[in-house]
Amino acid sequence: MFDSSVAASRSSILQQPMPDNKKARLTGPVARQNMLIEKALTLLEPVPPVVDNTPLVAKVWGEKLLALEPRQRLLAEKAINDILFEAAQGNLFHSN
Repeated sequence: MFDSSVAASRSSILQQPMPDNKKARLTGPVARQNMLIEKALTLLEPVPPVVDNTPLVAKVWGEKLLALEPRQRLLAEKAINDILFEAAQGNLFHSN
């Protein structure tokens, strides 16, 4: 995990004195080291977790769809999409 000690090390490393020559500052070995350290530290920064709000049942249906033959999968996907469309329109009903 990325913490304050890494941030402190990062700032102290990247603030090393540079040569007076402008070109040397931009292309010298210290500049290259700083660039590589910056890139490495960026890769080490924590990545926020991905929030997945997909219902578990949809994942199960997806696994079942993947197991079907291509033609059957296409027909099942069409039927599911038709039902979802009708539900979005409020056209589904419940009979007793």
